[in-house]
Amino acid sequence: MKEELRIGIVGSRRRCNLVDRKIVFAFVEKMLRDNPHRDIVIVSGACRLGADHFAAEAASIYKVKLKEWPVPKKEYANKGEYAQAAFARNKTIAEDSSIGFALVHSDRSGGTENTVKHYLDLKKKVYLVDGTGRTYLSSMEERNVCEVSRDPDKD
Repeated sequence: MKEELRIGIVGSRRRCNLVDRKIVFAFVEKMLRDNPHRDIVIVSGACRLGADHFAAEAASIYKVKLKEWPVPKKEYANKGEYAQAAFARNKTIAEDSSIGFALVHSDRSGGTENTVKHYLDLKKKVYLVDGTGRTYLSSMEERNVCEVSRDPDKD
């Protein structure tokens, strides 16, 4: 049995265009190429928009396992209670992943940033892709994000 590489893929729901889809697919392809002796598992939050949706599509297309962690379905008293449940789910995604990948929005706020914080707190690498398509690698040792590559297709 091969060792697993569990890739957490998250992102802003505002990052849901075809370029973003291509970026997620290119990252999954790169992970498959770079890790031929490992079983790839994509870990995501099960949102039907943006990176979570692209992660599910990539798992299906590349025939890798998918583990989704949706926010529990129930009645929430208010938006704050729902946000608390979503942030708890984000921590679970980070804990269940070996590495992270995030399509971040330019305002760098919300659930995606919450998940990135959990990756960093857990001392896990997380690849961040900003709105220009630049890919960065962030780690606990380098809280200031450093650029890895300008073009995900060249990796």
